[in-house]
Amino acid sequence: MLFGVDLFLQILQILKGIDLPTGGVLALIGSPLFIFAVLKILKETFNNDDIYMSCYFKEKYIIAGLILLVLMLFFLNLYFDFSTLGFKNISDEILVLRLNRLFILFLCGILLALVGFILQRLSFNPIASPEMLGINSGASLGVLFALYFSLGYIQIFAIMGALLVLCFMFFLSIKFNINMQKIILIGVAIMFFVDALGKIFLSSGDFRAYAFLAYTQAGFINIDENLSLFLLVYTGVFLFVLYMLYPGLKIFSLGENCALSVGLNITKFRIVFLILSACACALISLCIGPFSFIGLLATYIVRLLGIKKLYNQLLSTALLGICLIFLAYFISKVILFPYEIPLGIVATLLGGICLFFMIKKY
Repeated sequence: MLFGVDLFLQILQILKGIDLPTGGVLALIGSPLFIFAVLKILKETFNNDDIYMSCYFKEKYIIAGLILLVLMLFFLNLYFDFSTLGFKNISDEILVLRLNRLFILFLCGILLALVGFILQRLSFNPIASPEMLGINSGASLGVLFALYFSLGYIQIFAIMGALLVLCFMFFLSIKFNINMQKIILIGVAIMFFVDALGKIFLSSGDFRAYAFLAYTQAGFINIDENLSLFLLVYTGVFLFVLYMLYPGLKIFSLGENCALSVGLNITKFRIVFLILSACACALISLCIGPFSFIGLLATYIVRLLGIKKLYNQLLSTALLGICLIFLAYFISKVILFPYEIPLGIVATLLGGICLFFMIKKY
């Protein structure tokens, strides 16, 4: 396939003068084939065993330690002088700028961690996360569409892209009666598909490609007061809905059969949480760019800590999400100061190592 695609692109370049990257076109073709293989070939192999380890410390002490860690990382990011690698008096202007960024990261850390936790609960899969379900890729696809056609309203198109991918997942789930584990594999294929589109768009040299590149690097370029306020309101709505549906989530954690036996409507329950998760991922990607692995890392560490109670799991997952995103922000600032490494790259480096050990274990 690689030889055929490369030969075709060489002929296309000679005849039409169109130069496209071989890797991007190959991923563009291979992603639908991978989805077809998931729908037709792969069999279910996941066994929903108890993956939580024994807890050697009381959960309240763990949560207290996490709160202390959040405060330490917050003040470290707030008062640390990156030029001298020490602490000194920071001007009020810089403090205000840092406070605004840390506030955005605080909200994004909560949402990313809780979305990852919820997706794992709904799919009974320990490696489920927004990027694995293609939700982040859907938001990126919406942004790419809006930029390419110069439509404006990037926020709306990002949410529409995430919801479009979500609807596509529901369609496949109903049409082919596939389980959540196969949906995750399809989400990975969508991620590669959107990545291929982005590479082709960037290789075109179009001036709009630089705006998309800036979006994909996960930073604070797109942040303004209205978006920050909307993120705060949405976080409140998300937590309120989670509080209202907490009893159902607690029952659902015991398994689908148990949830059905007490009259819980599993389909509606999943739809509500998946729509909330899709909108949260789209909003986060608009604020700090596509951000991966925070939800995966936070839930993985919670399992290592052995926390059993659902309420404590949710609280500790949110706290760990804040800690991880604060840590990623600090690393991105301190390594190549005065230059700033994109947050998404730092999170991917941390999450990639974690994912390797998770796959090896589970």
